[in-house]
Amino acid sequence: MRRHFVALALLLLFVRNVIAGDLDRAKIRNYNIALTPVFTLASAFVQHRVHSFRDALRQLAYGAAAGASYYQAKRITGSGRATAGWLLTNATASVVENVTSGEHPIGRVGYTVGPFRVRVATPYAREAIARIEMDWSLAETIDFGQALREFHQFGFRNGILATDRDRTCWPNPDLNGAFYCGVTYGVFPGVTKNLPSTLHKAPSVLWHHEMIHAEQAQQLDSVEPPVYTFGGHRDASRPLRVFAFRHVRVGFAQALDIPTYQRPYEERWGEIEAYALSERTPVPVLRR
Repeated sequence: MRRHFVALALLLLFVRNVIAGDLDRAKIRNYNIALTPVFTLASAFVQHRVHSFRDALRQLAYGAAAGASYYQAKRITGSGRATAGWLLTNATASVVENVTSGEHPIGRVGYTVGPFRVRVATPYAREAIARIEMDWSLAETIDFGQALREFHQFGFRNGILATDRDRTCWPNPDLNGAFYCGVTYGVFPGVTKNLPSTLHKAPSVLWHHEMIHAEQAQQLDSVEPPVYTFGGHRDASRPLRVFAFRHVRVGFAQALDIPTYQRPYEERWGEIEAYALSERTPVPVLRR
């Protein structure tokens, strides 16, 4: 199992670093469709769900469909329908989680609430041990801790746990004298309430930009294999429990995104996608 995780880590690190540059929206869509299957196949392989060429093709097919759906979710959010985009992101993540773990594609419907992923079993569930299951992510818990240090108010907005900062914007480490007014840690998007007059950007656009970052994090989380599972395998002779704490996920995929922060701002894939889909512009080139 350890070797499988190492292989997945190396593969995802390669994928996250080969796609940089100023990309148009069609190319962004194509990258989502082409690369998401790599993630789903790798995740299914780690979870011992690939036993034949047919299994591999199935994972690739669902991965391609998920890539198209993830792109549409981020595009919808960027166009101003943030709630619909976040709901589609969660629905897509549910299918990915189900398929890569050997569950029926619509066996469980999941929704992310902070560092927890709540999943409700449908009549098609094959692997569920409870009607409601909850997973926990170590990476998202760390992200939540970072958000607590930076932000002052928390509440639900557009279906996601939003964070707000009462004070001024943050100094931009990429450009002396510049600043930025939104930041996202994992699935916790946040913005500064008191925007300076020099910021020529609508507050809603800034918020949608940060929500796209949260959807990117959810996209990565959906292919994260669990490192520990409570409750064992389902016993078909027994009725489902009402509730069970199910999986623990470390967040390897999230950690693999860290090296991209060492790249120039305009070459970071997350920014390329967020700017193109929410602001319809290339990433600004920042130089000291």
